[in-house]
Amino acid sequence: MLRARGDSWQLGELDAELYPALSAAWQRACRPTAPLIGRDPGVKLRALTVTPPTQAGEAWNLQAKALSPHPIRLRLYVELEGALVELGAANSELWNRNSHFARVECNAWITDGSLLVLRVEGAHQSFESALRVRMTP
Repeated sequence: MLRARGDSWQLGELDAELYPALSAAWQRACRPTAPLIGRDPGVKLRALTVTPPTQAGEAWNLQAKALSPHPIRLRLYVELEGALVELGAANSELWNRNSHFARVECNAWITDGSLLVLRVEGAHQSFESALRVRMTP
């Protein structure tokens, strides 16, 4: 469950002490500025951040990101009237031998109880995470 006053969700962990450059790049959601040197962690991470609008009448900002040891496609959906509607999709880019990163950012209208689905698709399998948004003061 995400609180819609501005919240983040993440599945998986990355040890910042063992992989400082990769961890910093993950937090910034952009390619590392220097080559990633050292052991390749081969981690799988998924994250979604929901940011409320700054003014009335604006859409919510949704940022999804994923890290995988293999090439992936990241998709973000919202459930509308019982059907999943794709908000955005992106193929991963190669950061190093075992780190493929994908990011989707979009603005969408969400309400209390909206269901967001984050899907990571690989060559042989896919994983989904469904998150319900709760409006809290």
